[in-house]
This record gives sequence, structure tokens and C-alpha cells, in this order.
Amino acid sequence: MPGVVRYEIPPERRAALNAAVLRVTFDPALAERYDGVELLTPGSLLLDRILEDASSRGHHCVARVKAGEGSSEKEVLAANLSFRNATPEVSTSKRDLVPYMLFTFRATMITDEKDELLETVLLNSESLREHRVSDLFFEEALALPEEPLVGKQDIQSLYIAACECIEEKIGKAVADCRESARGRLAEEEQRIKDYFAGLTREAQESKYPEQAKAAIEAYAAEESKRLDEARLKYSLDARVRLVGVRTIMVPTVKMAVHLTGRKKGRELGLQYDEVSLEIPPPKCDACGTEMKELGLCDEGHVVCVRCERKCAVCDRTSCQACAEDLRVSDKCAQCGKLLCELHAVRDDFGLGIYCPDHVVDCPSCGKKASGSFVARCERCSQRYCFLCVAAKGKTCSTCRSLAAVAVDDADVARVKSQSAFSGKFGKWKAAGNRRFTIVEGRSMLAKRTFVLDKEGRLVWEG
Repeated sequence: MPGVVRYEIPPERRAALNAAVLRVTFDPALAERYDGVELLTPGSLLLDRILEDASSRGHHCVARVKAGEGSSEKEVLAANLSFRNATPEVSTSKRDLVPYMLFTFRATMITDEKDELLETVLLNSESLREHRVSDLFFEEALALPEEPLVGKQDIQSLYIAACECIEEKIGKAVADCRESARGRLAEEEQRIKDYFAGLTREAQESKYPEQAKAAIEAYAAEESKRLDEARLKYSLDARVRLVGVRTIMVPTVKMAVHLTGRKKGRELGLQYDEVSLEIPPPKCDACGTEMKELGLCDEGHVVCVRCERKCAVCDRTSCQACAEDLRVSDKCAQCGKLLCELHAVRDDFGLGIYCPDHVVDCPSCGKKASGSFVARCERCSQRYCFLCVAAKGKTCSTCRSLAAVAVDDADVARVKSQSAFSGKFGKWKAAGNRRFTIVEGRSMLAKRTFVLDKEGRLVWEG
């Protein structure tokens, strides 16, 4: 009957397929119409039985490679990865034979031209990570006598991982092919438009308007048709198909690397094959991207440089994988430096968060003020919030409250012991605030202001 194929099953396979003769169709409608006809499509019971039977017999060629004189684990680690904020040390290592799957794909890109390329993907069957392919893996000498498939491998997961790798590998080639076709299409479209524009101009100059109108409409329809044909001709049809799979037993080193940081450490599992001596880059705990330069935050997360957040004052380091209350997330509104919660200072005038260098703890009133809300006293030259410096005279509230003190006052004595200019003054005034003591000396011809800190040290005079 049309659309139905009859197959006679070999005697040795009849028990496995539970049939001597199979009538098969690829059309679901025919499978419903005729009794005894089985549907053979992806996901059908018949196809599952055939695949199960095929996978349970036969052999799979397993190649084996031998490692040469390799470098030490420490040397391989140093050649592949670099570390920030952490000191690596190989704590344990183990050599083993690991099955690797070598997938070969053929990519075909068709526009008005045809281009093909072969790409290979070598995957560790345990980690599903890609390794660099060496010429050694293609040698005919590796095609040793067939052996049963080594261990149980998740072929589906390996194939999916290989497809993801091949998409990335051929992505640029596909993009370049598409862009080149677009350039040729633009030239073709312009040629078609110029051609029909010329025909239209000729028709418009005709002495017969009715015939000219019909001709112009015909030209427009033909131009549209030609443009559609050109777009179809230059459209990209890209296909990738699997053309070969090989299992290769590769000597592989598995090692545990302990990272010691400022605070918490981290144990990192790494491995490399002894053919390429390349370590697949670990993934960032915060964003998941692969990285060859590893950072270690204070909470023990391995992070890339883009996800690392370091306090500009104390070098405390965090990342997006840290708990929210442990992240270095604040920024100085003036300089943009990152700050941890201990060094992020919020001003008292509602302007934002600042680093300690860009906010002033007013010595007079204690308010925290950012640069735009800070004024300098013209008498003692110290910085105060703008509320404590009078607009008229530009003096701070401490200098405005200076009161007379005796010549033998303790603060006067401290000034005299530290300043060479203090001996000529006979009259003294003084006043104090949260951080400074302002002392003023006067004589008949001059006066001078001295600033002492809380420990009595002379920090400014003028």
C-alpha cells in the first residue's frame, strides 16, 4: 500500500524486536488508518526498540594515547591560571585514564555561494568540559582493535555539550558569511532598482498615457518579483551535522588546589589532560563566565575581575555571590570609589555616601559634610560645615568665641613650647571645639593664630 514499507527481520533480531515482519510508515495518518502498521518517527515506540537493540550489541572503537614526559602539577597550574588575592597550593593530585569524546562536525553555509568547514570538539566525558584538540588524536595508529565502550557515558549530555561548543566555534564564520551575502544582495537590489527605474522613465516619456500606465504597473510588479527572488537567493541557509565520533582514553591529572586568601580559603577541583597540558578555565561563582585570572573574595568565592568588588580604604573584597549585607556595594558620590559598610560615610545634608577623604566631620557641630557643604575658616584655616562658618567675615564659630586667657594658661604654654613666633605676644585668647583648641596671640603690632589638636600638638599657625 502507498506510504507503507514492509521489512523482513533477520532471524537473530526477531526476539529483540518481537516481530518477524514489520510494516512501517513515516506518516502518522497512515499509522492510524491501517491495522498492523507501525509509525517510525523520533519518539515512537518502534524507533526506541530499534535503538535499544542497536546499542546493546556490537563494539565501539576506543583509542588510547600515552602521555610523554610532562611538567609538574605546579608548573601546569602556573602556565594556565593566575590568581588575585589568593595563594594557590596543589594539595592532592591523581593520574587516571579518562574517556574523552572527539566529535567532528561539518558546517555548510549556502547563500548564492556555498562554503563548508570541518570543526572538532574534544570533551571530557566526566566533566563535559572542552579540551584543546591535538593532532595526535587523528593519527591512524590510534584505530586499535575494537573494544567495548569504556564505562557508561551519558552520550546525550555529551552531544548537547558538543553542540553548544560548535555553535560558539562557527558563530563568527556564520556571521561573516551572512554579512558578505548582505553586501552582495545590496548590490543586486540596487542593480534591479536602477534597471526598472530606467524602464519607468522611458514609459513616462511615452506619447500614449494609457499604455505607459499599464507598462509602469507591469514594471513595478516585475521589480518586486525580482527583488523577492534576489532576497531568497542571498538568504543564508546554515546547517551543521555530525560526521564522526571517537572515544579516546586520555591520561588525565585530577588535582585539588587550595586557595589561601585574606580571610576564608577555598578548595578548587581542577584537571588537565597530559597531551595538551591545558586546564579548562574555572567558572566565576558570581556570573558563571570562564576565567583564566581567578580572584578570591573574603567569603571564599572564586570570581572574575568584573565581579570583584574591593573597598578602596581597607581592601575588603566581596562579589555578587556574597550575602547582600556582606557586599562592598557603596560608591563615593564624589570620586566613585567602592566602599565597604565600615568606610561608607553618609553626610548629614542628604547628598549621599562618601569615602572618608571626601567628607568632613565638622569640628564645631559634629555634622558630616561633603565637599560642597564645607567652608574653610579664614582665621584658623580649618574646615567646618558651611553652617558653622559665618558668611560675613568667613570665620568659624570657635574663632568667634575666643576669650581672654592668662599668660600662664596651659594651652598658651603648649604653644610657646612649639612655636618660635610665640615669644613676642603678651595677650592671649583661646577657645576649643570637638577636635581643636584655637589660641590667638596679640601684641601692639601683630597677632597670630595657633591650632592645637586634642593631644596638644601644634598642627597649624598663621
